[in-house]
Amino acid sequence: MTRLLVVSSDSRWRFYLEHGLGTATGIEVASIDDCATALHELQGKSADHFGAILVDGAAPTGRSQDEVEHEIDSFVTRLRGAKKGESGKTEVACNLPVLLWSSYPTEGLSRIAGRFESTRLLANDAYETIGAALTAVTAKSGKGAEYASVELEIGPASLSVLASVDGKGVIAQISHTSAWRPDLEDLEEKFRTWALWQRNEGQQPRYTDYWSATFKEAGQRLADKLDYEQIRGAISECLEHVNELHKIHFRFSLLASEVDATFPYVNVPFELLYDTVKKDFIRSLAPVARRLRLKADQRTGIPLPGTRTFSQHLLFVKSNAHGSCEIPGTLFGGKQQLVLPPLDTLDREFEEVQRTRTSTAVEKLELEAGADCMQALQDKLQSHVNPEVVHFSGHSVRADDGSVYLILPGKNPGELRPLAVSDFAVWARQAQVELVLLSSCLSSTPDSVFRLAQVGIPAVVGFRWEVEENEAAYFTGHLHRELAKKAPLARAFHAAISAVRRDFPGSPTFASPMLVVQNDEWTS
Repeated sequence: MTRLLVVSSDSRWRFYLEHGLGTATGIEVASIDDCATALHELQGKSADHFGAILVDGAAPTGRSQDEVEHEIDSFVTRLRGAKKGESGKTEVACNLPVLLWSSYPTEGLSRIAGRFESTRLLANDAYETIGAALTAVTAKSGKGAEYASVELEIGPASLSVLASVDGKGVIAQISHTSAWRPDLEDLEEKFRTWALWQRNEGQQPRYTDYWSATFKEAGQRLADKLDYEQIRGAISECLEHVNELHKIHFRFSLLASEVDATFPYVNVPFELLYDTVKKDFIRSLAPVARRLRLKADQRTGIPLPGTRTFSQHLLFVKSNAHGSCEIPGTLFGGKQQLVLPPLDTLDREFEEVQRTRTSTAVEKLELEAGADCMQALQDKLQSHVNPEVVHFSGHSVRADDGSVYLILPGKNPGELRPLAVSDFAVWARQAQVELVLLSSCLSSTPDSVFRLAQVGIPAVVGFRWEVEENEAAYFTGHLHRELAKKAPLARAFHAAISAVRRDFPGSPTFASPMLVVQNDEWTS
């Protein structure tokens, strides 16, 4: 039986663990009020006296979150810096796995978990979750790393790079001056309005001229201004532990301004960062994601609770919407009327999901003209069965003011009913959805993905630019196939992108999928 040392000033939480964890998981619990007392308790103990430590990361009444995080940081630093004494006993149990828990994990706690070996952050204190986390972190002790991560933190006037290795914490940290800002601001302005498709009156839609050169130029500018040569050194250190580049996960974290809630450079295509030595885009070489670094008072959702396989309940929303509509005061491409054609791949997309998700409970919500589709979608999301994954298949559009709408059928044939993505985001959050997959054109504009993230959806996948229907369905099919194999979200996403680029050579679709995650569980 594992003996777990729980560190918390919350007597009710300690009681909850002491009287239930042993029965549920066979873990014996000992409790301590604070980190200083815990260090004293660990003093001189044999290395096997405790099996792990669980620390409450929430600030109690009368203390600030910063104070608590500073105390925890000092505590873990002492643990990891301990030396063996002459008696053979450790000064403190330096190699013990440490779990940090908070129902709303802060960036400070996330940084602590990332810096130290055998340290992990939890957002769920269910007995089974704690037991599984202890098993996972203990199993990794002494074993080779499964993955590494390179995180670029980009703020209004700051840029830093953190390279971390699974189980070993941060191994490299790089800070930059603001010399890169003019170029990123230029890219932000350019891609705010840049379109992958061109539509001219009386002509078939076509790809924008020189799209390939545009992608490569943007990727090379990013590599130059983000000092990719210096980042390469951090990547080399990671490769010493994981051996293969596809096991290194890249994440671009956008830091909100201290003045307001805006995020910098949301339109910059960081995912197109270009490796000039390998002569390829990073997203084709390794998993890449975005992250919005939300402030504590903006966090309304719960991050992914432990390692996720997304293999449970899936809701497939088929929105068979085609026709026209007008939204007062809103223009679409300079026109008041929005006109959309039928989509031919919706049923094939659902069939592919069914074929790949054989061990998952897949439910289909078919939205057709003649019913109140908006109410039907809301009711389904608010039913007692909460889907783990929502896959929306249908049209979405971006208005000239930047707003994004999911398009539902109207009550009459040929009518469209726009659903603001912000409203859909609230419904999905209330349903505790953990992954939203928007298989629709323009669904991954900053407005759509970031609104979903801001209300607490842990992970969102969609398309930055308009894509071919068949290629979109191909991408989502491969993503579901990998998730059905219980692949980590990072690797499933990368595998789907690689499949699209391999099987549709000469197509720009590989550059359009976008993944936004809110914590570190996308990697494992």
